[in-house]
Amino acid sequence: MGGFLKIESEVFNFNKIFNSNSLALNDLQKQYLTYLTSGDSIEQLVVRLLNNGWLINFQELYFLVEKLVKNGALLNQNLIHYFKHAATLHTATSSRASLVESSAPQKDMIQKILDLPFFRSLPRDLALVLIQKSALRKYSAEAVICKTGDRDRNMYVLLTGEAAIYKTSTTGRQFISVISKNGIFGEASFLTGAAKSADVISTQTCDVLVVPYQPEILDPLLNQSVVHQITKRFWIQNALSHSVFFKKIPADCLDALTFTGKILTLQNDQILFKQNDQSLSAYLVIQGQLKVVQNSKIISNLIQGSFFGEISLTMTNEVRTASVFSNGPSTLLEINRNDFYLLLSQNLFLAKEIQNLAYLRLKEDQQR
Repeated sequence: MGGFLKIESEVFNFNKIFNSNSLALNDLQKQYLTYLTSGDSIEQLVVRLLNNGWLINFQELYFLVEKLVKNGALLNQNLIHYFKHAATLHTATSSRASLVESSAPQKDMIQKILDLPFFRSLPRDLALVLIQKSALRKYSAEAVICKTGDRDRNMYVLLTGEAAIYKTSTTGRQFISVISKNGIFGEASFLTGAAKSADVISTQTCDVLVVPYQPEILDPLLNQSVVHQITKRFWIQNALSHSVFFKKIPADCLDALTFTGKILTLQNDQILFKQNDQSLSAYLVIQGQLKVVQNSKIISNLIQGSFFGEISLTMTNEVRTASVFSNGPSTLLEINRNDFYLLLSQNLFLAKEIQNLAYLRLKEDQQR
Protein backbone atom coordinates (compact mmCIF):
# COMPACT_ATOMS: atom_id res chain seq x y z
CA MET A 1 0.00 0.00 0.00
CA GLY A 2 1.30 3.48 -0.79
CA GLY A 3 1.62 6.45 1.53
CA PHE A 4 -1.25 7.96 3.44
CA LEU A 5 -3.44 10.12 1.17
CA LYS A 6 -3.12 13.89 1.44
CA ILE A 7 -6.54 15.48 1.03
CA GLU A 8 -6.14 18.74 2.91
CA SER A 9 -5.03 20.86 -0.08
CA GLU A 10 -7.78 19.67 -2.46
CA VAL A 11 -10.56 22.00 -3.58
CA PHE A 12 -13.88 20.20 -3.10
CA ASN A 13 -15.67 19.14 -6.28
CA PHE A 14 -19.35 18.88 -5.32
CA ASN A 15 -21.92 16.70 -7.03
CA LYS A 16 -24.36 19.04 -8.81
CA ILE A 17 -27.36 17.15 -7.45
CA PHE A 18 -26.10 17.43 -3.87
CA ASN A 19 -28.53 19.15 -1.47
CA SER A 20 -27.03 20.11 1.89
CA ASN A 21 -30.53 20.15 3.43
CA SER A 22 -30.56 16.37 3.09
CA LEU A 23 -27.77 16.08 5.67
CA ALA A 24 -28.23 16.47 9.40
CA LEU A 25 -25.60 19.17 9.89
CA ASN A 26 -25.12 21.20 13.04
CA ASP A 27 -24.52 24.94 12.89
CA LEU A 28 -20.74 24.62 13.01
CA GLN A 29 -20.69 22.06 10.20
CA LYS A 30 -22.92 24.35 8.12
CA GLN A 31 -20.47 27.19 8.65
CA TYR A 32 -17.53 25.03 7.55
CA LEU A 33 -19.51 23.81 4.54
CA THR A 34 -20.01 27.41 3.41
CA TYR A 35 -16.25 27.87 3.13
CA LEU A 36 -15.75 24.54 1.36
CA THR A 37 -18.48 25.23 -1.20
CA SER A 38 -16.97 28.65 -1.88
CA GLY A 39 -13.69 27.06 -2.99
CA ASP A 40 -11.61 26.72 0.17
CA SER A 41 -9.60 23.57 0.73
CA ILE A 42 -9.39 22.21 4.29
CA GLU A 43 -6.01 23.85 4.72
CA GLN A 44 -7.28 27.21 3.42
CA LEU A 45 -10.36 27.03 5.68
CA VAL A 46 -8.19 26.48 8.76
CA VAL A 47 -5.83 29.33 7.88
CA ARG A 48 -8.76 31.67 7.20
CA LEU A 49 -10.40 30.95 10.56
CA LEU A 50 -7.08 31.13 12.40
CA ASN A 51 -6.33 34.54 10.88
CA ASN A 52 -9.73 35.71 12.16
CA GLY A 53 -8.84 34.55 15.68
CA TRP A 54 -11.35 31.68 15.74
CA LEU A 55 -10.76 28.23 17.19
CA ILE A 56 -11.27 25.33 14.79
CA ASN A 57 -13.21 22.23 15.83
CA PHE A 58 -11.33 19.61 13.83
CA GLN A 59 -13.62 16.83 14.96
CA GLU A 60 -16.66 18.57 13.47
CA LEU A 61 -14.69 19.38 10.32
CA TYR A 62 -13.64 15.74 9.97
CA PHE A 63 -17.20 14.46 10.54
CA LEU A 64 -18.55 16.98 8.01
CA VAL A 65 -16.22 15.77 5.26
CA GLU A 66 -16.97 12.16 6.21
CA LYS A 67 -20.72 12.87 5.87
CA LEU A 68 -20.22 14.51 2.49
CA VAL A 69 -18.34 11.48 1.20
CA LYS A 70 -20.78 8.91 2.59
CA ASN A 71 -23.75 10.75 1.08
CA GLY A 72 -22.24 11.06 -2.39
CA ALA A 73 -21.86 14.83 -2.23
CA LEU A 74 -18.26 14.88 -3.47
CA LEU A 75 -16.65 13.80 -6.74
CA ASN A 76 -13.02 13.99 -5.54
CA GLN A 77 -11.64 10.46 -5.87
CA ASN A 78 -8.90 11.06 -3.29
CA LEU A 79 -11.45 12.16 -0.70
CA ILE A 80 -13.68 9.19 -1.47
CA HIS A 81 -10.76 6.77 -1.28
CA TYR A 82 -9.49 8.37 1.97
CA PHE A 83 -12.70 7.67 3.89
CA LYS A 84 -13.56 4.42 2.13
CA HIS A 85 -10.29 2.89 3.28
CA ALA A 86 -9.85 4.90 6.49
CA ALA A 87 -10.07 1.93 8.82
CA THR A 88 -7.39 0.03 6.89
CA LEU A 89 -5.10 3.02 6.54
CA HIS A 90 -5.37 4.05 10.17
CA THR A 91 -4.28 0.65 11.46
CA ALA A 92 -1.72 -0.24 8.81
CA THR A 93 1.30 0.80 10.85
CA SER A 94 0.55 -1.69 13.63
CA SER A 95 0.26 -4.78 11.43
CA ARG A 96 3.74 -5.12 9.93
CA ALA A 97 5.17 -8.62 10.16
CA SER A 98 8.26 -9.37 12.20
CA LEU A 99 11.48 -9.74 10.22
CA VAL A 100 13.12 -13.13 9.89
CA GLU A 101 16.64 -13.34 11.31
CA SER A 102 19.23 -13.19 8.55
CA SER A 103 22.70 -11.86 7.79
CA ALA A 104 21.13 -9.27 5.51
CA PRO A 105 17.58 -8.05 4.87
CA GLN A 106 15.72 -10.27 2.42
CA LYS A 107 14.22 -8.66 -0.68
CA ASP A 108 10.66 -9.13 0.56
CA MET A 109 11.59 -7.30 3.78
CA ILE A 110 13.30 -4.28 2.21
CA GLN A 111 10.04 -2.43 1.48
CA LYS A 112 8.89 -2.90 5.08
CA ILE A 113 12.14 -1.33 6.27
CA LEU A 114 11.82 1.49 3.72
CA ASP A 115 8.40 2.27 5.24
CA LEU A 116 9.91 2.95 8.68
CA PRO A 117 9.81 6.67 9.56
CA PHE A 118 13.56 7.35 9.39
CA PHE A 119 14.19 5.59 6.09
CA ARG A 120 11.02 7.02 4.57
CA SER A 121 12.36 10.51 5.25
CA LEU A 122 15.60 9.87 3.30
CA PRO A 123 16.11 9.97 -0.47
CA ARG A 124 15.12 6.49 -1.64
CA ASP A 125 18.48 5.70 -3.26
CA LEU A 126 20.35 6.55 -0.06
CA ALA A 127 17.90 4.56 2.08
CA LEU A 128 18.33 1.51 -0.16
CA VAL A 129 22.11 1.66 0.06
CA LEU A 130 22.00 1.87 3.87
CA ILE A 131 19.56 -1.03 4.15
CA GLN A 132 21.41 -3.30 1.72
CA LYS A 133 24.61 -2.91 3.72
CA SER A 134 22.81 -3.60 7.00
CA ALA A 135 22.49 -6.82 8.99
CA LEU A 136 19.63 -8.32 10.97
CA ARG A 137 20.40 -9.59 14.47
CA LYS A 138 18.22 -11.28 17.07
CA TYR A 139 18.85 -10.58 20.76
CA SER A 140 17.43 -12.51 23.68
CA ALA A 141 16.00 -10.68 26.69
CA GLU A 142 18.56 -8.97 28.96
CA ALA A 143 21.21 -8.93 26.21
CA VAL A 144 23.59 -5.99 25.79
CA ILE A 145 23.00 -4.55 22.30
CA CYS A 146 25.57 -1.80 22.68
CA LYS A 147 27.45 -0.33 25.62
CA THR A 148 29.02 2.91 26.77
CA GLY A 149 32.35 3.56 25.05
CA ASP A 150 31.71 1.41 21.96
CA ARG A 151 33.22 3.01 18.85
CA ASP A 152 31.76 0.75 16.16
CA ARG A 153 29.82 3.69 14.62
CA ASN A 154 26.80 1.45 13.99
CA MET A 155 23.25 2.74 14.14
CA TYR A 156 20.48 0.42 15.34
CA VAL A 157 16.79 0.15 14.44
CA LEU A 158 14.60 -1.87 16.81
CA LEU A 159 12.27 -3.81 14.49
CA THR A 160 10.54 -5.92 17.16
CA GLY A 161 10.63 -6.11 20.94
CA GLU A 162 11.72 -3.50 23.47
CA ALA A 163 14.98 -2.23 24.96
CA ALA A 164 16.06 0.16 27.69
CA ILE A 165 18.70 2.91 27.73
CA TYR A 166 20.94 3.28 30.79
CA LYS A 167 23.60 5.83 31.61
CA THR A 168 26.55 4.52 33.59
CA SER A 169 28.65 6.54 36.01
CA THR A 170 30.83 6.08 39.07
CA THR A 171 27.67 5.94 41.19
CA GLY A 172 26.03 3.16 39.17
CA ARG A 173 23.58 2.72 36.31
CA GLN A 174 20.67 5.14 35.78
CA PHE A 175 17.61 4.30 33.68
CA ILE A 176 16.98 6.93 30.97
CA SER A 177 14.18 5.73 28.70
CA VAL A 178 12.58 2.84 26.82
CA ILE A 179 13.08 2.12 23.12
CA SER A 180 9.98 0.69 21.47
CA LYS A 181 9.33 -0.87 18.08
CA ASN A 182 10.85 1.15 15.19
CA GLY A 183 12.96 3.18 17.64
CA ILE A 184 16.46 4.20 16.54
CA PHE A 185 19.55 4.40 18.77
CA GLY A 186 23.30 4.83 18.34
CA GLU A 187 22.56 7.73 16.00
CA ALA A 188 25.00 10.15 17.62
CA SER A 189 28.03 7.90 17.10
CA PHE A 190 26.76 7.02 13.60
CA LEU A 191 26.63 10.69 12.60
CA THR A 192 29.59 12.14 14.48
CA GLY A 193 31.95 9.25 15.19
CA ALA A 194 31.68 9.79 18.96
CA ALA A 195 31.76 6.82 21.30
CA LYS A 196 28.44 5.38 22.49
CA SER A 197 27.24 7.39 25.49
CA ALA A 198 24.86 4.81 27.03
CA ASP A 199 24.16 1.12 27.46
CA VAL A 200 21.21 -0.36 25.56
CA ILE A 201 19.87 -3.62 26.97
CA SER A 202 17.00 -5.68 25.55
CA THR A 203 14.04 -6.16 27.88
CA GLN A 204 12.40 -8.64 25.49
CA THR A 205 13.54 -10.77 22.58
CA CYS A 206 14.42 -8.25 19.88
CA ASP A 207 15.06 -8.12 16.15
CA VAL A 208 17.50 -5.32 15.40
CA LEU A 209 18.65 -3.86 12.09
CA VAL A 210 22.32 -2.88 12.41
CA VAL A 211 23.25 -0.08 10.00
CA PRO A 212 27.03 0.43 9.55
CA TYR A 213 28.46 3.85 8.76
CA GLN A 214 29.69 4.03 5.16
CA PRO A 215 32.21 6.91 4.95
CA GLU A 216 32.59 6.83 1.18
CA ILE A 217 28.86 7.54 0.81
CA LEU A 218 28.02 9.58 3.91
CA ASP A 219 31.09 11.76 4.50
CA PRO A 220 30.38 14.03 1.49
CA LEU A 221 26.73 14.43 2.59
CA LEU A 222 27.14 15.29 6.25
CA ASN A 223 27.96 18.68 7.71
CA GLN A 224 27.17 20.16 11.12
CA SER A 225 23.77 21.51 10.08
CA VAL A 226 22.68 18.25 8.47
CA VAL A 227 23.85 16.23 11.48
CA HIS A 228 21.86 18.49 13.83
CA GLN A 229 18.67 18.13 11.79
CA ILE A 230 18.96 14.35 11.46
CA THR A 231 19.71 13.96 15.17
CA LYS A 232 16.63 16.03 16.02
CA ARG A 233 14.59 13.77 13.74
CA PHE A 234 15.89 10.65 15.52
CA TRP A 235 14.92 11.99 18.93
CA ILE A 236 11.41 12.92 17.86
CA GLN A 237 10.76 9.62 16.10
CA ASN A 238 11.90 7.67 19.15
CA ALA A 239 9.50 9.67 21.33
CA LEU A 240 6.64 9.11 18.87
CA SER A 241 7.33 5.37 18.74
CA HIS A 242 6.99 5.25 22.54
CA SER A 243 3.77 7.30 22.66
CA VAL A 244 0.53 5.50 23.51
CA PHE A 245 -1.45 8.25 21.80
CA PHE A 246 0.59 8.58 18.60
CA LYS A 247 0.73 4.81 18.05
CA LYS A 248 -2.89 5.15 16.86
CA ILE A 249 -1.91 7.67 14.19
CA PRO A 250 -0.77 6.55 10.71
CA ALA A 251 2.99 6.92 10.36
CA ASP A 252 2.71 9.16 7.29
CA CYS A 253 0.58 11.60 9.30
CA LEU A 254 3.37 11.94 11.84
CA ASP A 255 6.22 12.64 9.42
CA ALA A 256 5.49 16.36 9.53
CA LEU A 257 6.11 16.39 13.31
CA THR A 258 9.77 15.53 12.76
CA PHE A 259 10.22 18.73 10.77
CA THR A 260 8.11 21.00 13.00
CA GLY A 261 9.08 22.98 16.08
CA LYS A 262 12.30 23.33 18.05
CA ILE A 263 14.11 21.32 20.71
CA LEU A 264 13.79 22.70 24.25
CA THR A 265 15.91 21.53 27.20
CA LEU A 266 14.79 21.89 30.85
CA GLN A 267 16.83 21.41 34.02
CA ASN A 268 15.49 19.72 37.15
CA ASP A 269 12.37 21.37 38.64
CA GLN A 270 12.32 24.09 35.97
CA ILE A 271 8.91 25.58 35.21
CA LEU A 272 7.69 25.34 31.62
CA PHE A 273 4.50 27.37 32.11
CA LYS A 274 2.00 28.25 34.84
CA GLN A 275 -1.74 27.72 35.17
CA ASN A 276 -3.71 30.55 33.51
CA ASP A 277 -0.69 31.65 31.45
CA GLN A 278 -1.33 32.53 27.84
CA SER A 279 -0.71 29.52 25.63
CA LEU A 280 1.61 29.88 22.68
CA SER A 281 2.80 26.30 22.08
CA ALA A 282 2.13 22.57 22.32
CA TYR A 283 4.80 20.08 23.41
CA LEU A 284 6.04 16.51 22.90
CA VAL A 285 8.21 14.91 25.62
CA ILE A 286 11.30 13.52 23.89
CA GLN A 287 13.23 12.49 27.00
CA GLY A 288 12.72 12.84 30.75
CA GLN A 289 9.62 13.43 32.88
CA LEU A 290 7.43 16.39 33.84
CA LYS A 291 4.77 16.91 36.50
CA VAL A 292 1.41 18.60 35.90
CA VAL A 293 0.15 20.77 38.78
CA GLN A 294 -3.39 22.14 38.98
CA ASN A 295 -4.51 24.32 41.88
CA SER A 296 -1.32 23.39 43.81
CA LYS A 297 -1.97 19.64 43.40
CA ILE A 298 0.02 17.23 41.20
CA ILE A 299 -2.59 15.69 38.89
CA SER A 300 -0.41 13.70 36.48
CA ASN A 301 3.08 12.96 35.20
CA LEU A 302 4.25 13.27 31.62
CA ILE A 303 6.76 10.74 30.26
CA GLN A 304 8.57 10.13 26.99
CA GLY A 305 6.06 10.33 24.13
CA SER A 306 3.51 12.42 26.06
CA PHE A 307 1.88 15.22 24.08
CA PHE A 308 0.43 18.21 25.92
CA GLY A 309 -0.57 21.85 25.55
CA GLU A 310 -3.22 20.98 22.97
CA ILE A 311 -6.12 21.83 25.32
CA SER A 312 -5.28 25.52 25.54
CA LEU A 313 -4.64 25.80 21.80
CA THR A 314 -7.79 23.97 20.68
CA MET A 315 -10.34 24.14 23.52
CA THR A 316 -9.79 26.99 26.00
CA ASN A 317 -8.82 29.92 23.80
CA GLU A 318 -5.14 29.88 24.69
CA VAL A 319 -5.32 29.73 28.50
CA ARG A 320 -3.25 27.08 30.31
CA THR A 321 -5.38 24.81 32.50
CA ALA A 322 -2.43 23.66 34.66
CA SER A 323 1.21 24.33 35.46
CA VAL A 324 4.00 22.06 34.18
CA PHE A 325 7.41 21.55 35.83
CA SER A 326 10.33 19.32 34.85
CA ASN A 327 10.96 16.34 37.11
CA GLY A 328 14.65 15.95 36.32
CA PRO A 329 16.50 17.00 33.14
CA SER A 330 14.05 16.86 30.23
CA THR A 331 14.03 17.42 26.47
CA LEU A 332 10.89 18.60 24.64
CA LEU A 333 9.74 19.37 21.14
CA GLU A 334 8.05 22.80 21.23
CA ILE A 335 5.56 23.60 18.44
CA ASN A 336 4.38 27.20 18.37
CA ARG A 337 0.75 28.14 17.79
CA ASN A 338 1.02 28.98 14.09
CA ASP A 339 3.10 25.90 13.24
CA PHE A 340 0.72 23.77 15.31
CA TYR A 341 -2.32 24.91 13.35
CA LEU A 342 -0.47 24.61 10.05
CA LEU A 343 0.43 21.02 10.98
CA LEU A 344 -3.21 20.24 11.84
CA SER A 345 -4.53 21.96 8.72
CA GLN A 346 -2.43 19.59 6.62
CA ASN A 347 -3.33 16.43 8.56
CA LEU A 348 -7.10 16.22 9.17
CA PHE A 349 -7.07 12.80 10.84
CA LEU A 350 -4.23 13.83 13.15
CA ALA A 351 -6.11 17.07 13.94
CA LYS A 352 -9.30 15.17 14.82
CA GLU A 353 -7.44 12.78 17.12
CA ILE A 354 -5.49 15.55 18.88
CA GLN A 355 -8.68 17.51 19.49
CA ASN A 356 -10.40 14.39 20.79
CA LEU A 357 -7.47 13.93 23.20
CA ALA A 358 -7.88 17.56 24.30
CA TYR A 359 -11.62 17.06 24.88
CA LEU A 360 -11.08 13.95 27.02
CA ARG A 361 -8.36 15.62 29.09
CA LEU A 362 -10.45 18.74 29.62
CA LYS A 363 -13.36 16.56 30.74
CA GLU A 364 -11.08 14.78 33.23
CA ASP A 365 -9.87 18.16 34.55
CA GLN A 366 -13.45 19.34 35.08
CA GLN A 367 -14.33 16.17 36.99
CA ARG A 368 -11.49 16.58 39.49
